[in-house]
Amino acid sequence: MLRKLFLYLIVLGSVLALYIDEILLTEDVFYFHLAEQYSNTRIEQMLEFRGRWLWLTYLFAPIITFFKILIPASLVYLGFYLSNLKYPFSDVFKACVIAEFVFFCKSFFKLLPSVLYFSLLAYY
Repeated sequence: MLRKLFLYLIVLGSVLALYIDEILLTEDVFYFHLAEQYSNTRIEQMLEFRGRWLWLTYLFAPIITFFKILIPASLVYLGFYLSNLKYPFSDVFKACVIAEFVFFCKSFFKLLPSVLYFSLLAYY
């Protein structure tokens, strides 16, 4: 069950990242926000660099998520160990994986208005 939860966490994170990168952060958004500070050629260079290296973020996201869970789980387990409480590390890790879903819920609800906006735009 722990592997399944962790896999769900990775898949949800990947879907959320893909939605942000492909739907929300379009080239128009970059041009709109950076036009006053940079020239068009510089913005094109930035977008080209982003497009070339964006796949690395999808590669490193599961690794970063693993360490984002491992470090707090290790610290909680260390606290249990120093308090002479007997809990297996797998239970502590599972609790940290479940707790990580709270952050994805926050991100999802923060993005929910944009999802509704785009679905209404497609409807009309």
